[in-house]
Parts: sequence; structure tokens; C-alpha cells
Amino acid sequence: MQKVIAKIAGAGTGMTVLFLWILVTSRIDWYEVSETLSNRHLWLLFFGYGLLVALIVEGVIWKFQIKRREVRPVSYMAAGFLIFFAFGVNVFAVIAGIISAVFAFFFYIGEMAARHSKIYRFVFAFVLPALLLIIAWVDFSVKQGWEENRTEEGYEASFQYFHGEHRIPVELKKGESIAFTINFNADNGGGYGHSFEDAKGRPTGMDELGEDWLGYKAEKDGIYYIVLWGDEVSGSILIDWEFKQI
Repeated sequence: MQKVIAKIAGAGTGMTVLFLWILVTSRIDWYEVSETLSNRHLWLLFFGYGLLVALIVEGVIWKFQIKRREVRPVSYMAAGFLIFFAFGVNVFAVIAGIISAVFAFFFYIGEMAARHSKIYRFVFAFVLPALLLIIAWVDFSVKQGWEENRTEEGYEASFQYFHGEHRIPVELKKGESIAFTINFNADNGGGYGHSFEDAKGRPTGMDELGEDWLGYKAEKDGIYYIVLWGDEVSGSILIDWEFKQI
């Protein structure tokens, strides 16, 4: 059991290093950090695939009584590198594989440290992963001077500063469709964008209706969301929408 917890601590070490890397490269942008940590594929990579590889390597080492110490880290890094080639051999796979191999090495370092320290095992197997999950769950969006108005015909908002996301709920019945167009005026050249999410908060595709109009037809009753994204932007947003029951 101690070895299993040590491997979990190794995964926690990898996630912690990733967290610190994002924190530095984003210049302590907590919204970006939270959005990255909320990606479930990263958690599956460390705590799913990473743990599975570690257990398999452990079994092989035990089965064949392998004594060479370099077998474990090399196996971890090879597995981290090769996983991305399952999606095709290209430049992205090579770059992602190299980065993954580096984090796999941190996984190994964390596991080895956890084998020799109860405190390390506890902190990196339980405390820090829980803290990172909390960070992933918290919304760090910043909105200053936000004023909005919603009518049957649409939605408008003005703001002095917007960094993060703003979700506009839209209730749709099964078979009902929404058509909308978004006019985003940025006064300071900041970045912006938008998406549409279904009732479970999953991004969904939209139909292009022409002249910057987008449409979506609900497959079931629920609350859907027009999601607005801002990157240190000031200005205003104007959304016109139409609903139609088919």
C-alpha cells in the first residue's frame, strides 16, 4: 500500500510542477491556471495513465528481478513520450511527447521521495492534489464596472475591465432553436471570444446562419449558456437573439 501511495504522490508531484510552470508562464494569471487545471485530461494523464504505467513497470521489475535503477525512470519517460503518438506522428506529438517525458521524470522523482518520507507522501498524495482541485473549481474571472441589461430581444453589457468568462443562461425546450449574433467592442485592444455550452456545460457546435449569425437547436429541455471570454479587455457587448419553436 505504501508503494501505491508513493506512486500517487509521484502523480501529485507532476501536477504540482505543472501548476508552478503555468503560474510562472502566465505571470500569475489565476484564471488561466484554474482553466488549465480544470482540464480533466491532465488529471487522467497523471493519475490515470501515469499510475497505470508505474504499476506495470513495478510489476515487470518485480517479475524479472531487474536491479538496474535506470530502468524505472527511463520506462516512465518513454511512456510519457510515446502516449501522444497514439494520435498520429507529427510535430505536435513530438513536442508534447518531450514535455510529457519531462513531467514523467518529475513523477519518478516524486515517487522516490515519497518512498522515504511519510510527510512527502501525505502532502503530495493528498494535500496538494486536493488544493489543486479547489483551484480548478474556483472561478477567478475579474469583472470591473460591469453593467448589463437583458431583454427578450437580446443582451448588452459594458465594462471597464473583463478578464475571464461570463456565462449567460438561456432556457430552451426540446426542439426549440436559438439564433444569435454577438458584437464585441473592445476599447483597449484586449482579447475576447465566445462559445456555446449545452445543459451539462459542454461546448457544443453551432450552425452558421450567415451575416455573423449562429444557431443551435436543443435536443432536450435545459439551461444552455452563451459563454463570453475576455482577456484584459474593456468595452461593451451587444447580443441580438431570436427563439423559434419547431
